[in-house]
Amino acid sequence: MDRVDVASATWRRRILGIGGVVALVLGLYLYTDGAATATIDFIRASCVKAGLVLLAAWLALPQLDRVPGWVFTTAVGGMLLLAVRPRIVAMLLRYSTVLVPIFAAIWLLRRLAPKPRGDTLPKRPN
Repeated sequence: MDRVDVASATWRRRILGIGGVVALVLGLYLYTDGAATATIDFIRASCVKAGLVLLAAWLALPQLDRVPGWVFTTAVGGMLLLAVRPRIVAMLLRYSTVLVPIFAAIWLLRRLAPKPRGDTLPKRPN
């Protein structure tokens, strides 16, 4: 790993840690605040769950150096979404039964399509 990758990984880890601590502290503060409405309850629980997920990602980040950035970002975003809205899994499963075969067919048809050749275009006269 060169110096730029180490610096990037260090900042990524710091941002995850700081974000996790801020979300967890905010959620715990809202628990001690005493306000009791449905919206505050949702925000409290979401902050605590998001803080725990971000801190778990912060803890696991050194072992995930070989994972591409988009995979890590997608996984953490999915875990955050699942922690905040657990019922979303049922909705995603319903949609995936329709979308996965469509995307698989598109992928298969793109692989089977003939590739264009470079000599098919007519040459321009000089």
